[in-house]
Amino acid sequence: MTGHLFVTVGDLTQIRCDGVLVPTDADFMVEDSFCGMVGLDRRGELSGHSWNDQTVVRSHRGPEAPGVWLADIGRAGLDPARPLEAAAAFIAEAAANLKASGVPRPLLAIPALGTGYGGGGDIKGEVYERLVPALYEAAGVNEADVVLVTRSRREYAAAQQVRKRMQPDTDNWAEDWFFLGDGARDSHISEAARGIAARTGNRELVLFVGAGVSASAQLPSWQGLLDALATNLPETHGLSLDALHLHDFRDQATVITRRYKQAGLDLADELRKQLPADRHGLTHQLLASLPTTEAATTNYDQLFEQAVAATGDTLAVLPREPANRQDRWLLKLHGDIENSASIVLTRRDYLQAPLRHGALFGLVQAMLMTRHMLFVGYSLTDEDFHKLVDEVRSARRGVNGGVGPDTEPFGTVLTLFDDPLFGDLWSDDLDIVAMAPAPADPTRPTAKEIKGAARRLQIFLDLVGMLASDGRGYVLDETFEAMLTEKERALAESLKTLEGSVPADAGTEWKPVAELLERFGSHRATERG
Repeated sequence: MTGHLFVTVGDLTQIRCDGVLVPTDADFMVEDSFCGMVGLDRRGELSGHSWNDQTVVRSHRGPEAPGVWLADIGRAGLDPARPLEAAAAFIAEAAANLKASGVPRPLLAIPALGTGYGGGGDIKGEVYERLVPALYEAAGVNEADVVLVTRSRREYAAAQQVRKRMQPDTDNWAEDWFFLGDGARDSHISEAARGIAARTGNRELVLFVGAGVSASAQLPSWQGLLDALATNLPETHGLSLDALHLHDFRDQATVITRRYKQAGLDLADELRKQLPADRHGLTHQLLASLPTTEAATTNYDQLFEQAVAATGDTLAVLPREPANRQDRWLLKLHGDIENSASIVLTRRDYLQAPLRHGALFGLVQAMLMTRHMLFVGYSLTDEDFHKLVDEVRSARRGVNGGVGPDTEPFGTVLTLFDDPLFGDLWSDDLDIVAMAPAPADPTRPTAKEIKGAARRLQIFLDLVGMLASDGRGYVLDETFEAMLTEKERALAESLKTLEGSVPADAGTEWKPVAELLERFGSHRATERG
């Protein structure tokens, strides 16, 4: 099967994709969260459409990205077959439509149909047990990638649990169901995914998000950004891109910054235009769905923050705000697009960064010393990063080749292509996981080669998310009762007894108990907490 089913938690309206399914009913009623996608200001009926007896899905706006399709799910008394019929029809029609317009393998986003106003809110477990296999089959048959976007951590855990139960009881099921390569590469990548998932479950994993992640949201690369800034200069202050490319990125940025100042233009405004925050990419959403609490980035954009907010988690952005009151925190080493004074862009900015932001670099070093860092979309060429890694290396292994104890790698870097020299540089410090063999021309990979390797990276992150998901997150939620195994039912009964013992006016001494119950999906524990 050449299509793939991704599972994430987030906001369907904020992900960059090719097509989206919006649930409606016979009267084309659209709920609040989808109104913006169909052109309504608030919840109401969408005019100008009609159904016929043979149609459960119809195009509303397409095929431009994202194309929007409507599905008649109904309002109450959900027919269990209805979401499956609508999902299959949407994937078939949208995939055919988008392929005809030149999209070879469309990315289609779909909600958990029927679990909201569709009438299946009380039987979510049954809906997920039917819907997930149907989406998997439709993605393969129609050669399209499909992302199921769940609305909460509880629903995400349920969807992932259904996927886990679908896997055959064989040693190489990951290689068969999550095609990541061929032969030895497939096995190596799958094993790496298992190791990272285990670290995630043990709260050891921290993320380092680079510019490559934002490529999934169609944001420019570092060179692409500089080219765009240079191209948008007025003719009187223009630059030759060929001449610009002869210099280091930081020196290119220095020249561009000076030209903007000479032209009386606001560089920060142009940066914001080039790095919009309208929709994040699938890679952002896959990373945000992982149960991690700490991350660092060199990106100026706010797409990872947007993706985390869509999961329902709160996020502190360092050094702008304190981290002690939020679920997660993100360290922005090179500044934020909304604070132009913080942006590290020119060579001078880079030279001054360790002095101005020494505490931030120290925090990265602390994470390298105490956690396992997963580098995604980051090239590891930053001089400041080399310096702080060298200090960490010295501290861990002894100064000047001393006799410090052997230590395991302090992180894993996900790369798109094999690069033996990169391995020579970093293999003592990092596990290197390449998604694809070296391109035909390593100095100039084709767009097709890059897109294929980037998709494998997304599938890799999807596998990590499934392996790392907490299958207990819905045990106390009665709407998922149909999914519970015999052992899970017994666990739920014991936990309900504990849940019932928590007094209505519970004080702070009960907080650990409430947090434990919340992890298992207790609504009442959440309300009391």
